[in-house]
Amino acid sequence: MKTILKLLTAPLLLLCVLAQAQVKTNYFTQKQIPEIEINPFVRFDNYPQYSYHYSGRYSTDYLKMNGISYGISVSYKHPLKKHLFIKAGFGYYKYKFDKLSNTNSLTGKSHVRPINFISPLFIMYSTNKYHYNNLMFRVGIGKEFNLNREFLIAASFHLSAYYTISQYYHLAANPWDGNLNFNKKNTIFFGFSGAISTSITKQFNRLQIGPSLILPIYDTRLKDPVFLEESHTGGKNKWFNGIGVGIACNISLNKKN
Repeated sequence: MKTILKLLTAPLLLLCVLAQAQVKTNYFTQKQIPEIEINPFVRFDNYPQYSYHYSGRYSTDYLKMNGISYGISVSYKHPLKKHLFIKAGFGYYKYKFDKLSNTNSLTGKSHVRPINFISPLFIMYSTNKYHYNNLMFRVGIGKEFNLNREFLIAASFHLSAYYTISQYYHLAANPWDGNLNFNKKNTIFFGFSGAISTSITKQFNRLQIGPSLILPIYDTRLKDPVFLEESHTGGKNKWFNGIGVGIACNISLNKKN
């Protein structure tokens, strides 16, 4: 509950800060109109280290992970008063874990984590990278500032929910048949995130386009039972510790005044 309250108050704090901001250049009051926003993006995330051990095993593992994920969202932006807007949309997000650093208290450091892979060989299999393909649903609120007749600054807070539709695990080794690709197709709710995004776009008739910056605030995801230490219910959380970049492309649904 505390986490949800923090996420709900974050956009209000953002808008209060924006309301106090002073734009030193000329401010042109243009009529706001509905827009379609297309936003391809890339995120760089560092996940906090956590420890685990299996039942009956004396050693402990300390796992640290990094990931470069990417996706694209398409949203409808509805204007409100005083250059505020709300938006809602959907998209695709590839939630990736590319770099693993796993230190065992007995055997030392490795770049894999054990995985529950069914094989005729009675040995422990491991993965060194994996990802989740997700459908993404997004809602947000924000504010716009016109720097001049061509350039626009926008800042917003958005919540994204992820539903995984397939999962991929790259095996570190497979002595049975040599196939290193392990795929699953489970469709379940995977997690959600809250982030602040800013952009500066240039006007081209009914099109606005420019770079965007993403500042993740909070991320949570369900545990994955394919990993032995995550066979019980619960989730993994992350505050901040990431950044993203993208392209903001806004298409006006009516002609500008």
